[in-house]
Amino acid sequence: MVNAEISILGFTSLSEDYIWKSGLERGTDELVEDLNHYLCDILEDMLTLGGDVLKFAGDAVLVLWRTSPSEMAKTISLVVHCSWQIQKKYWRRDMRVGQKFHLKIAISAGSMHLLSFGDERRRHLCVVGKALEEVTEAEKLANADEIVLSASCWELCEKHRLRTRHIEGKTAVKVGGWNSI
Repeated sequence: MVNAEISILGFTSLSEDYIWKSGLERGTDELVEDLNHYLCDILEDMLTLGGDVLKFAGDAVLVLWRTSPSEMAKTISLVVHCSWQIQKKYWRRDMRVGQKFHLKIAISAGSMHLLSFGDERRRHLCVVGKALEEVTEAEKLANADEIVLSASCWELCEKHRLRTRHIEGKTAVKVGGWNSI
């Protein structure tokens, strides 16, 4: 599996600005409306390329691509390319309060286990595995407008397609561009 965590930076200060400008109830509604439009645009691109939204977590979204081990490198390239296009297209979005959303994207690859529990009325999904741990670690290494590949993702990807920068003291890398082939 390949997964991408897309995080919105500046969410807390943006929330405060909406509330300060429009009041608690109206500001919250405006923030939710703007955030929904922004995320729907981004997720539409990811879903079009075969991703599944796995989880919303505050200011982040986890998207998953299921793939066989033999197709892992190609799927990583697809996800990196998609992430690169999203960064170019949505890297900065002006909001009603004058601030801008910025994105950072982390990508990992490897095994994850999806556990489902509950009944017909209420079902819960639990995700565990090294790939999930790695995407969380990679996300912490990313700054605004960057894409970071976890160590496993870097090991498994089509390196010739990417321009990367190593992160000092880390096995993860930052994607600096896409080589057309």
